[in-house]
Amino acid sequence: MTRVLHCITSLDLGGSQRQLALLSRVLARRGWDVHVASLQNGHLADALDPATTIHFVEHQDVRVPFRLAGLIGRLQPAVVQTWLVHMDVFGGLAALARGVPWVATERSSALGYRPRVSTGMRALLVPRADALVANSAGGLEIWRRRARPATQRLIRNAMDLDLATAGPQLPAGVTVPAGAAVIVYAGRLVADKGLRVLLEAVARVRRDRPAAAILCGTGPFEPELRRLAHDLGIASDIIFAGFVQDICAVLHRADIFVSVSLAEGSPNAVLEAMACGLPVVATDVGGVREFVVDPIGGAVVPPRNARALADALVRYLAHPEAARAAGAHNRLKASTEFSWRASALQLLDVYHRVVDARRHGERASA
Repeated sequence: MTRVLHCITSLDLGGSQRQLALLSRVLARRGWDVHVASLQNGHLADALDPATTIHFVEHQDVRVPFRLAGLIGRLQPAVVQTWLVHMDVFGGLAALARGVPWVATERSSALGYRPRVSTGMRALLVPRADALVANSAGGLEIWRRRARPATQRLIRNAMDLDLATAGPQLPAGVTVPAGAAVIVYAGRLVADKGLRVLLEAVARVRRDRPAAAILCGTGPFEPELRRLAHDLGIASDIIFAGFVQDICAVLHRADIFVSVSLAEGSPNAVLEAMACGLPVVATDVGGVREFVVDPIGGAVVPPRNARALADALVRYLAHPEAARAAGAHNRLKASTEFSWRASALQLLDVYHRVVDARRHGERASA
């Protein structure tokens, strides 16, 4: 049985974690022995394939790479894949030290990175990986400008399209004001998700028609968002749903989906909304235009622009026929382009290439 070790920063809710959960199912069904190393526990632990073995790594000091190297020595995986900045550094160092084929991932675009020690170290290490897998053309472009792994592959994020058939249902305790159009956001409640602008846009939409926004997710920005909703006079129209297990059930209850991030690679939540047949209004960052076709499937607006966001929302809320047409386009696009099984098979091809190349003493190529 071939073994793979995935190193990911945490098992908390997030796009990378959800992609790993889907991947674990395919790998297990194809006979791979899947192991996951993480610094923190979270909801993903229950979403991984039951055959997956989870290893929690103590992370209170600088010895994380050494602990990961020890884990790699014990497991002897055929390949190590790292997810997110810190594990690209810690796991990448460990894989290089152990001489194990290393697949790094790029989940964002250039705008998603600030000058930090961790991103600087990552920029030095990733070019030494055997392969780099990006989920957007913008993410791949980061590494085309510098020394890079021999194998670079664009593999789109994907989702389990079977989930998109769920019926409309709001989480327990979540209610929407009668007669209000439903706008849904799904993701972490953090500053770089642009949520202040979303609330300001909802306040503008409320001048035109009844509307409410359901924010699905948790994060440290929630108290500030609650204060802002109160200050804008829309506290009763901003619904904090918390962590939502079945996001597609909520999406089927929505009229429109919004993504207002300041930086993105390939946003999972956008793909899920498309698969559920919703029009999408998203900010023009990262790989968003690779998915949201303006105006056929929704609208792409400038980031940090509440007026443009509100105008786009009103445009679809005021014209249900256009919203239905955009949703139908998105559902078709998702069903034909975002199969999680196809994405997993592409990644398996990368694994085989880097393992075979190491076996023959050469570098893999795309």
